[in-house]
This record gives sequence, structure tokens and C-alpha cells, in this order.
Amino acid sequence: MHNSDLKLLIAQYEQLTIEEQRKIATALERHFGREIRFDEPELAKLEAPDLAVIRSMIQGWLMTKQYVPNVKDAYEALKGTELPRKVSFGRRIRGESDAESSGD
Repeated sequence: MHNSDLKLLIAQYEQLTIEEQRKIATALERHFGREIRFDEPELAKLEAPDLAVIRSMIQGWLMTKQYVPNVKDAYEALKGTELPRKVSFGRRIRGESDAESSGD
């Protein structure tokens, strides 16, 4: 991993709250069996697969924070959009009526 990649990883880590950083550090310590410090010299010592695990964990955490669904916003965004009123699942068997195939 290049120095610029390490700097980005550290910058992403620093976007987390202190509590989130602590949780990430604890999880990584359990995973790797040792403390992981978020500074360039320490991260530069790690192998690429280990850095990939760290990067994925931090990016996943950040994405979870940034993309929390909000029902009210979703409703407002879709207001006035023509959505299907009925969704069918399964398959129809030839010779069955609508009542028989829906289980009513």
C-alpha cells in the first residue's frame, strides 16, 4: 500500500468518533491478536491482506453511518411516483382460478 493510501486510511479512521475508533481497535485487536495503531509507520509494516481487512472494516463503518435509511425522507422522495399496488410472487398452475392460486 502506498503512503497516500495509508494517509487515506488514517483520515477515514479519524472521521470516526473516539468511541467508534475504540470499537474498531478492539475488534481489530481480537482479529489480529495484537494492538493495531493507526499511524503510518505501524500500518506500513502490515501485509496487504491485513490492510484490506482494516480498510474494509473502516469503510463499512463509515458507509453504515452515512447511508442510514430514513423512512420519512424515502416517503417524500417517492411521493407522487406511480408504484405498483400489488406484487405477485410464485407461479400459477394452469387451470387454477385467481382465488385458488392466491390461497384464499
